[in-house]
Amino acid sequence: MLSEILFPNLEITLDQQSEEELLFSARSTDTTHSCPECGTLSTRLLGSYTRTISDLPLATHRVRLRLRVRRFLCLYPCCPRVSFAESFPDLTSPYAHRSTRLADFLRQIAFTAGGHPSSRLSRPLATPTSRNSFLRLIRRSPLPSPASDPTAVGIDDWAWKKGQRYGALLVDLDTSLPLELLPDRKPETIAAWFRQHPSIRLISRDRGRDIASGARLGAPTATHVADRFHLLMNLREALEDSMRDVQTHLPGSSLSLRQASFLLLRSSDSLSPRQKRDVEYLLSHNTFLPDLLRLVSDFQDLLLHHHPELLASWIARALASPFLPFHSLARGLSFDFDAVSQACSSSLLQWPLRRPCQSPQAPQTLHVWPRQLRSPARSRPLPLLTPLSPLDSSGSGITPAPLLIHEQGATWLPIAHPSFIFSVFPHLHSFLPASTCLVLLPLTSIYFSSPLHVSFMSWL
Repeated sequence: MLSEILFPNLEITLDQQSEEELLFSARSTDTTHSCPECGTLSTRLLGSYTRTISDLPLATHRVRLRLRVRRFLCLYPCCPRVSFAESFPDLTSPYAHRSTRLADFLRQIAFTAGGHPSSRLSRPLATPTSRNSFLRLIRRSPLPSPASDPTAVGIDDWAWKKGQRYGALLVDLDTSLPLELLPDRKPETIAAWFRQHPSIRLISRDRGRDIASGARLGAPTATHVADRFHLLMNLREALEDSMRDVQTHLPGSSLSLRQASFLLLRSSDSLSPRQKRDVEYLLSHNTFLPDLLRLVSDFQDLLLHHHPELLASWIARALASPFLPFHSLARGLSFDFDAVSQACSSSLLQWPLRRPCQSPQAPQTLHVWPRQLRSPARSRPLPLLTPLSPLDSSGSGITPAPLLIHEQGATWLPIAHPSFIFSVFPHLHSFLPASTCLVLLPLTSIYFSSPLHVSFMSWL
């Protein structure tokens, strides 16, 4: 019964058993096989050979299958393929050394933990695999298909070679998947791409003139939104340049001008005692800073607290101030006033497509895809962790939660709240120590939802 569930259409025999490994012999029960070239059914055998592949572990034992593969003679006389070997599409792929389900299992581990951590975590799961094998699984993973008619996109610069050649990267905001990598960022190239996609209704971009003019020409009816990250970055740069122009007196410590600008932009609650002393020194020895910080804080309020009606008055105040870098910032905001107003508006909070992607591979794809275009052999995966949710009502497995958690936050979650582990994994607490639960935390959502483990537990 168990073999019919785990290995359909195969006759399984246990050959060897040790403390760490189970070796099975397997052969197909089908008497006929069709030619992959012409589709003719054949029953004439020419011989056979054996393949050894690895499969998902059974409890704490590694599983290897010694698979007997038969060669058939094609009965169609005009077929260019005289003979062919039988295939096992439900079990493995040609020339592979592991089963398809084991490859999927290891690929999820690789996307979760990366190279070296995956290699270390695979040993207690009875699937020892090297770091390079995990990296190859990531590089060979098929990329998700982007939407054919996206409605909300983000566009930004992307460097083919930093400082020399730049292109434009377009991303679907609904799925967080890359749509296109344009060879350059000329307005004509960007406008031509947007004309080919008339379904786009929202464009999130920076305030660069080439990208802005190309987006307006290609999608004049879409809603243009200035990226808030770039707006806050431009604000910090204007603050730093203003402090440099008036020769700001810095504390006696090794505090640079850029670090001082970051301290002034942060709230007092997030500063350490030493940083608070540095801020007090800056305010007491630079009489212009209160007026400058008032201008900065007002822009932060209208951007983060959604007051687009105050943008025009802030631009007028910035132009009337004695700080020349803010004059340049205000003129840039006036040039792209509508997009900046949309960034300050709270109506975009209700936009249905501006939610974080729920696919565990989407953020990883943004890092891997451009690197594959540049150099496939030098691609390096970044760690990604999918959060876990409690067991479902049927007790058949653990389902991923519909939100993404950064790996650092997920690592600290069981440390800050130890009861979280045993509330999610009560069956682990009965036979595993807490240290082992911590080690298995990133992998339990994969292991306990695998068909092999569920079938084996029900068979026990």
